[in-house]
Amino acid sequence: MNAYLMPAYAFDADKLGYVKIGYSVQSLQHAQPSDSIVDLAKGFSTAKVIHGYVVGVGYKQIMTRGIYGFVEGNYTAYGKHTLHGTGFKSGGDPVAFSASNLGVSAYNVLVGLGYTFSSPGGS
Repeated sequence: MNAYLMPAYAFDADKLGYVKIGYSVQSLQHAQPSDSIVDLAKGFSTAKVIHGYVVGVGYKQIMTRGIYGFVEGNYTAYGKHTLHGTGFKSGGDPVAFSASNLGVSAYNVLVGLGYTFSSPGGS
């Protein structure tokens, strides 16, 4: 889930630049399959809810009546996290697992077309 503010600046009636500043919540998951080398009879998975921030920049251009093109770049970061889990050996003994200092971040670029049902100036 993301929530953000998107302040914008209209360069003219057809061009709009904007920045995004926001908050993000995601689920970080780790799955460990069964493994005969460490005698892990049954795999396990673990998950953790993580919180982070979103920053981005974008541009929209009106191309023709109601149709616009846009390009947007975003960066999302959640910091470093550790996940813990427990698996079981074939004899039933528990085995603890830990994934430490997982740096979680993402970049994305969006390019697309859109349509607006109302044109500037109400015409």
